[in-house]
Amino acid sequence: MTHSLLLILILTTTTLAQTPPPLPNGPLGEINNLFLAEYTARINDLTQTHPLYIEVSGNSLILHRNGLQDTQRVLPPIYHAFKEVSHIPFLLYLRLSPLTSTPQLSESQLLGLETLYVKINAARDALSTVDFNGIQIVRQQQIIDRSLALLRTTIDTKRIPRPTLLAFTHSIAPLLLLNADDAACYAIQGMHTQMMSWKTHLTSDEWSRIVVINPGVIQPRYRNLATQYFAWLFPAPAPPWAYPGENQRVIYSEFQHPRRDTAEVLASFDIDAYSSTAFFNNKWRLSEDLLSNGAAKCLARIPTKDSLWHP
Repeated sequence: MTHSLLLILILTTTTLAQTPPPLPNGPLGEINNLFLAEYTARINDLTQTHPLYIEVSGNSLILHRNGLQDTQRVLPPIYHAFKEVSHIPFLLYLRLSPLTSTPQLSESQLLGLETLYVKINAARDALSTVDFNGIQIVRQQQIIDRSLALLRTTIDTKRIPRPTLLAFTHSIAPLLLLNADDAACYAIQGMHTQMMSWKTHLTSDEWSRIVVINPGVIQPRYRNLATQYFAWLFPAPAPPWAYPGENQRVIYSEFQHPRRDTAEVLASFDIDAYSSTAFFNNKWRLSEDLLSNGAAKCLARIPTKDSLWHP
């Protein structure tokens, strides 16, 4: 099976399965239904050939080979620890931003912030359970301490002026980007270690034709970490309009979460845009993978010979 045929097979199977067939509309409608039935039958035939590909799936990579699946976790716990700490300032921004126009916070609002303060403080105590190095642990403490300080000031003064909130987001953004760089490299290293292990079991022909499917939501598609890595590992032709990294062998399969309607998708875009502006002074930064720059830096340090097959 050609790479392009595999691409069509994988990207259309879900779409056809989720889209109800159109109502027949005379002879033309009947022909269209026959087309859909034939297409589905062709998909069923081709899936029985057990195409060779790698699936990016959450914390894991899945190797599909000869009808078998080998699932291996590649994202280490420290990757998630960086993400969890970095989410604290974003959590505060989302909680406090709607309150900036309130002259004085109500007792129920203050009680909610006090509860949040206790939870964030507990998260700080849990930092010692993560295998951060010396520089990393200090950075996590700084992120949490500044977040707690903002929260305490808000509670004590019973107000949160928007300039105060934006001063916090702008000042903490560089620390968040450092976390993103570190997390990205742990992810790249985890994927690369697993790919080098699988490479020892693949033939030269298999290595030269294996395809990667990276299912993901609309954001963050641009410069997605996994897409960048596999584009480096499996370079191949791509049309000029392709997103960076996507090519004939690396496919970002975009989907909409089944439990989210279009209004929720629109709301997510809006939230990302104004949060991105508040932290990074760039409304589009969260429209691409926040780990993108760190991924590129880490990839530059991997020996290029690793992308070549060897017996």
